[in-house]
Amino acid sequence: MIEKVIEVIKSNKSFLILSHKDPDGDSVGSLISFNNLINSLDGKKSSCVCIDDIPDIYSFFSGIKKIKTRLPDEDYDVIVFLDIAVDHRLNKEFQSFLGHQFLTVNIDHHLSNTFFADVNYVEENAASTTVLIYKLFKELNLKMNQESIDAILLGLMTDTGNFTFNTSRSETFKIAADLIDLGASVSFLKEQVYFSQPLRKIKLLTKIMERISIDAENKIAWSYSRFSDWERYSVTSPDFEGIPEECNSIKDVDLFILFREEGNGLVKMNLRSKGALDSRIIANRYGGGGHFHASGARCFGDLDQIIDSVISNAKNIF
Repeated sequence: MIEKVIEVIKSNKSFLILSHKDPDGDSVGSLISFNNLINSLDGKKSSCVCIDDIPDIYSFFSGIKKIKTRLPDEDYDVIVFLDIAVDHRLNKEFQSFLGHQFLTVNIDHHLSNTFFADVNYVEENAASTTVLIYKLFKELNLKMNQESIDAILLGLMTDTGNFTFNTSRSETFKIAADLIDLGASVSFLKEQVYFSQPLRKIKLLTKIMERISIDAENKIAWSYSRFSDWERYSVTSPDFEGIPEECNSIKDVDLFILFREEGNGLVKMNLRSKGALDSRIIANRYGGGGHFHASGARCFGDLDQIIDSVISNAKNIF
């Protein structure tokens, strides 16, 4: 599959690079590193776009300035979708690119990928989408600049929860080691991503932890945030990133679910699991997906009723 992407890169000149709604570290790192890859090639150009707000924890990154917030008014040869498993994870503004007038490329690492593009480079066992971009740099024999090195490590670090899940393959650590040898800013990235949280997020995390319920028999824990919390703590959607991982650290709990009420009846679920428990089993039941130990889904309805229904299903399944 990587050969087809390389062929597309070599035979085309202009690329529009897009990623999914609610950006995370892997989508941000992928946008920056792939954009740098294309622009390092003679006679080629690219633009990368993310319409949703990028979490504050990535604002330190120099490459953020290269990510546009609106679609440029010009034509491109190729539309590249990064870190997107299914087309409904696209912003509405991006969905029109799925027509036949554009050549589309999908680079992703989710097991639930539907291969919706014309050319699909999907490695379900890869720890992050940035890992696949790392491989493209290697296959094309291109030198990575400092920004690309850090962007690739950012995606790898955050999509493994700081190397706590999706790490069953030695490849993950070999690539991380190579990035470190190339000069990756490991300590700086960790400090910025994991030890520089805004106070509003700490207050939100505290409230969510206060609301945790535990079913000790089934080793399931859950908590929630109400729509009123958004105004009370002055938080935005990106502030929730990392909170499910914090709550998943409870001893003798194998599955944690965070329910997020977001208004208009929308409730998002973030699922985190440990050991041999596959969080996607629950996520898939509600039209979601993701990784073995980290997945998500969304529902519409009353928050309390959704919590009761999902937890009841989880108890029956596990």
